[in-house]
Amino acid sequence: MSGTSSVYRYFHSFIDWIDETFDFPWVDLIKRLSDGDLSALNELKEIGAEFSVDSIGCFMGCIGAIDGLATRIKCPSNVTDFGNYFCRKNFYALNVQAICDRKERILWISPGHQGSTHDSTAWHNTHLKSEFEKIHDILKAHGLFIVGDSAYPLSAYLQVPYYNAKPGSPEDAFNFWLSNSRIQIECTFGKFISRFGIFWRTLKFDLFRSVDIIKASAKLLNFLVDCRENMGEHDMFLRNLSFRDVDPATKTHAGKEEDVEDMTFPLVTDNTKPKPSGRPVAEIKKREADGRALRDNICTSLYASGNVRPKAKRMKYNDFGHAYFE
Repeated sequence: MSGTSSVYRYFHSFIDWIDETFDFPWVDLIKRLSDGDLSALNELKEIGAEFSVDSIGCFMGCIGAIDGLATRIKCPSNVTDFGNYFCRKNFYALNVQAICDRKERILWISPGHQGSTHDSTAWHNTHLKSEFEKIHDILKAHGLFIVGDSAYPLSAYLQVPYYNAKPGSPEDAFNFWLSNSRIQIECTFGKFISRFGIFWRTLKFDLFRSVDIIKASAKLLNFLVDCRENMGEHDMFLRNLSFRDVDPATKTHAGKEEDVEDMTFPLVTDNTKPKPSGRPVAEIKKREADGRALRDNICTSLYASGNVRPKAKRMKYNDFGHAYFE
């Protein structure tokens, strides 16, 4: 028992050390821009240039990709509204909002939202969203934005796909290149899951400690991305490691069947459908109008330059303009 206690003590000390030692790239960058330091624009534009490489510079302005994860936790006991943590996937979860760059570093993360929260609501309640509102005019003037799926509200600083875009249309061209950038956050989440086995099972810490662990793991992932040491075969093992490589345990040390929630599984995305909007206020209408104007401009530019979706056999589209194969 003392040995187990020591392991947990060292583990929590390490989590605290990571949190105190590292930070996310956008914490300082967006604050500087909000404070009027326009030199931060150059760093954002460098991120945008990396995203635009695949389209040969035609899909310009993307400075990050946003999405949400539902990460499984035990039923929280230290809150009064624990039922709100039960997500649509039928388990208790934290809705984790994150933004990444083209190098698949996590630029920003907000992991403490209730599992039942829609992605658009979770985003609306973040501090970063408030900061984006402050620098809206700067981002708009320079054509800078993040990209998300249909769950998020359209604005000049957050671009989402056209609804029900027809194959071969200008709108479809925009959806393809937006998806080409947005998929980076899904790849980032995939590496995040594969790299840290603690997320292959239910997080059985208290609610607030689970938030700390998610944040620390994201910071550690950034460290590994930035420092990619030459680890030879060990590095390839870590890069390719998946939750599927681990056999789910079926019995405890006492020989009893293990709780089904302790079986191995990945984190999953959730809340991808658009949230039904309420009665729009003038400011929301203006933000949507700004977003549509920028989206239409990029759409026209992409189509005119011939940057359309590559055709493939058996490709079909859903109502949100996303392509899939039969």
